[in-house]
Amino acid sequence: MDVWSLGSTQLDAVAAEAFHQLEAHIRHGRDGFAWCRWAVQALDSGTFLVADARSVDGGWALDAIIALTADTFCTSCPLHTGAPPDGAPRDTLTVLLRKDIPRAEAEDVLQRQRPTLLRRGLMAGLLHPESTLRPLTPGPEGMPYRVGWPFLTLRWAVADDEGFVGINPELRALLKAWMDAIGN
Repeated sequence: MDVWSLGSTQLDAVAAEAFHQLEAHIRHGRDGFAWCRWAVQALDSGTFLVADARSVDGGWALDAIIALTADTFCTSCPLHTGAPPDGAPRDTLTVLLRKDIPRAEAEDVLQRQRPTLLRRGLMAGLLHPESTLRPLTPGPEGMPYRVGWPFLTLRWAVADDEGFVGINPELRALLKAWMDAIGN
């Protein structure tokens, strides 16, 4: 999997347009309010990395795409001990997925993969045209976070991720173990 910065000319026209739309949603998608402060910080710091998994060999096998993305992220964005001053992760890898991936099935696959990813210190998110996710940042709630294409995003876990995993005791324990292991 090749990884590029968001402004890369290596992406084909369809992928470039999909990521351009995603960036607009991240920055201004909710009545002018950013969807995710961490994603905006990654965009602004040039560490919002992208890849195109629409033509991964073997067609759509999201388990394989998640594993490949995790391996690629860990290689491309090694963990730096000592969090940034605000505790926010900087590096992210967002992968464009095939448009025909069914949302419910993709969410089930990712949910099954979350413990494996978190054992590696990785947080993952799935964005989809039929998403039911709501923004977690202050501002108007608006509509669910929907984008034109399915995307998978990975980044290093931080203590603030308790808000994402706190309802699941297994994931909460894995996050705590990860934070203890890296000294945070």
